[in-house]
Amino acid sequence: MSRDTFHQRIHKGLIGPGSDSFGCDDLEELISDYPLQRYFSGIIFPQKKISLSQDEEDENLTQSETEGENIINDDIIIEYKGEGLLNEDEEKGVAIKESSYEDDKMFQNHFYPNNIGLTFCLGGHSETISVEFSGGLYYVPEKIEEIKIRIPEIGFMAFQDDKAGFPFKDILKYDSGYMSLTKSLKGEKIGKLTRTEDFRTYDEYKKTEAFKDSSLKNYIHYFDKLIGRIWKRKEIQTQIQIRPLDTSQVEDIPLGNDLHKDFKIGYHVKTYTIKKLKFVKVQLINLSKEQAGKRFTPKTHALNEKCLFQAKIKVKSNDLVPYKSNQELNPFDQESEELNYLYKDVLSYGIGHNTAVVWDESNNTVETTFLPEHDIRDTKNDFNKEDFENQKEYEMMIQCLDLHNLTIFSTLSKSDIISNLNNFNKLYNEWIKSQKEKCSNDTESEKK
Repeated sequence: MSRDTFHQRIHKGLIGPGSDSFGCDDLEELISDYPLQRYFSGIIFPQKKISLSQDEEDENLTQSETEGENIINDDIIIEYKGEGLLNEDEEKGVAIKESSYEDDKMFQNHFYPNNIGLTFCLGGHSETISVEFSGGLYYVPEKIEEIKIRIPEIGFMAFQDDKAGFPFKDILKYDSGYMSLTKSLKGEKIGKLTRTEDFRTYDEYKKTEAFKDSSLKNYIHYFDKLIGRIWKRKEIQTQIQIRPLDTSQVEDIPLGNDLHKDFKIGYHVKTYTIKKLKFVKVQLINLSKEQAGKRFTPKTHALNEKCLFQAKIKVKSNDLVPYKSNQELNPFDQESEELNYLYKDVLSYGIGHNTAVVWDESNNTVETTFLPEHDIRDTKNDFNKEDFENQKEYEMMIQCLDLHNLTIFSTLSKSDIISNLNNFNKLYNEWIKSQKEKCSNDTESEKK
């Protein structure tokens, strides 16, 4: 479908992987740009040092002196009162001890978030839940064998048969639809005026009249990408069994990756119980430190290597139950209460932190996403057979609402037309009764 194609292109362009034209598998994606200049969402950054104003520094100093050099953040206590909050428990209210300010923020700043998370609800007694953390790291490949680009065979042969004398055809290799180099070009490749050795030879070749008249000019951009700036993606994926009964500290996630020795990620779990239902908050955190003396910009090499791209958390549990956020339970917001009532049959299974959440009820999974989607159905002013359980009622309704049958041009008698209108009135009345039956179990506050 064109809609799916459009969605895929947006995802590849904003989040990745798969935005470039090297044609490699997404797990080993190659891009000809800094990753932070290419992608704009789905990124968790290393911890950024925040420069405080003089007033903020004075305030922190005063507070630390008062509390014995330890700045303490009191736990936040939020109390909810109302009927039927989450289950049929007879209690009318409950006090929830939330995590501290530091736990919730996780060293986060709004411009460069260093964590994502989701909160979901468990109704059973699972000892463990399966959590999968994934994402992509980018690095500049040191080995020439790691770089290749998909090209049609006729394009590769254009390099070999070039009458203008392409100077590097002897180091080109073609295998399974990909072209690569057997050795790197010598010299300095940065800057148009400072390129040296092989790069200067290449520049002079492209200025020749023979090249301008050759068919190779239609494929030369493939070679340009091979010798240009290149970042390679490495997939990060680990699955961990977490005990939802425990509230853990920040735990490291082992990577086993020598290419990113300064990169470090971890996860944090926070649980709390409301009326026999267990709420679990899971966060994926970039624990890498900002490198001293380096600018925090998209073109900073070290920053690009310390960011986790396409970050995702996926939770699987057979005990997942519909989630209701605290905001949805606010009895003082009439508009929210009305919306919650109208959409009470539309279940949600979690909320995201610095991200959105999607779920699959059939597979008992809930996961984060940076590009949520929802299929909005078109409005209609007609009936289909699928709208009726009784096919006779469908045929009756079609006959009742046929405009031709309601005009003076109708072949029906007056008594038949009146009978049709009475049938419509009867069917409509039955629909109203069915809606009332659905609302028979509403609470007193919902009936109001």
